[in-house]
Amino acid sequence: MKIRLMTTALVICAVACQTSNTSKGSSKLDKNRPVIENSIGHPKSVESTGILVYPLTGSFDYGKARSYKRGREYDYQSLTWNLVFFDLNTGEKHLLVEDKVIRVNGYQYEAKNPSSEGMGSITPRNNRLYYELTMNDLNGDSLLDRNDLNQVYSSDTAGKNLKRISPENMNVVSWRFVDRQDTWIEFRGRFNNNKDSILDDDDPFSILHVNVHDETVREVFSPKDQEALFKIYESSIPKGQD
Repeated sequence: MKIRLMTTALVICAVACQTSNTSKGSSKLDKNRPVIENSIGHPKSVESTGILVYPLTGSFDYGKARSYKRGREYDYQSLTWNLVFFDLNTGEKHLLVEDKVIRVNGYQYEAKNPSSEGMGSITPRNNRLYYELTMNDLNGDSLLDRNDLNQVYSSDTAGKNLKRISPENMNVVSWRFVDRQDTWIEFRGRFNNNKDSILDDDDPFSILHVNVHDETVREVFSPKDQEALFKIYESSIPKGQD
């Protein structure tokens, strides 16, 4: 679906509210929590493509929602809720994820000679772009925040053909390419295998590699591996010494 964007905050607010109310998995998020402010950020250019990426940011009214990890309450949460890709060659534009409010936690960005307007460039890897996204409200608290799964996705350089590349149910803590050919990505994170809708230290921590071409997954350090290494380390500590 192609979209038309107006520069007025009022129109963008209306689009955002309509989008969220019709989005699978996000209707509860926004049904009674209207967007109170929206803006279209300055674009980043995808190198050698003629594609511009505009971040859509907004402050969402959560009505004294609680941050579980920090134990504090807040009225509003500011987030980048989607990305718009604009083709300078054709004038076409589209959302990274159509008809849905998501949480964009980060995307591959390399600033090169930024202008006063904040223009920079995004460098593709293997002709793909990479993002950290929260797609769904894992714990059903009507928020998209750090208590929901952070996962890594990739798309082509036009922002199309989006697919998840991090393992299912993994809350990604960090990731990076580990070879010069940009074939293997190392993921570190915790698996919500018990499906209790809570991300905590009870979820097993793993380090694994994923091949971006054929999606082969290799576990580098499983929880059992880490336990065995810890026992070796623990045995070397003199008794009575922490």
